[in-house]
Amino acid sequence: MILLMNKLTKGLEIYEIDKLVPYVKEQKFKSEDKIIKFGDQPKYYYIMKKGKAKILVHNDGVHPEDPLLRQKVKQTKVVNKGEGFGEIALFYNERRSATVIAVDDCETYIIDAKIFQEYIVMSRV
Repeated sequence: MILLMNKLTKGLEIYEIDKLVPYVKEQKFKSEDKIIKFGDQPKYYYIMKKGKAKILVHNDGVHPEDPLLRQKVKQTKVVNKGEGFGEIALFYNERRSATVIAVDDCETYIIDAKIFQEYIVMSRV
């Protein structure tokens, strides 16, 4: 299973993964869909099942409602199968620090923020 390949979940014990599996859901996105919006409250941790997405990290001090937001990007990264994203806001209980956009049609596994906190963050303490 993909949870054994992901950098944040592969360190979990098998019994922890077994407890987590019932909470893992699937969510599909079309090309150019905004998966995560910069500035939003975090709801999920995502693991890419199929397809690709692009993470856009915006310049410091940029407001999430800036009409030129897409032009004010200091870093980009492509997320591929098995890779996760959205963890920073969940680890620090902060608003989303980046925008994530589907590059093509993609499928993700999602883990609710509360479940992520309980099973993944607490396992690191």
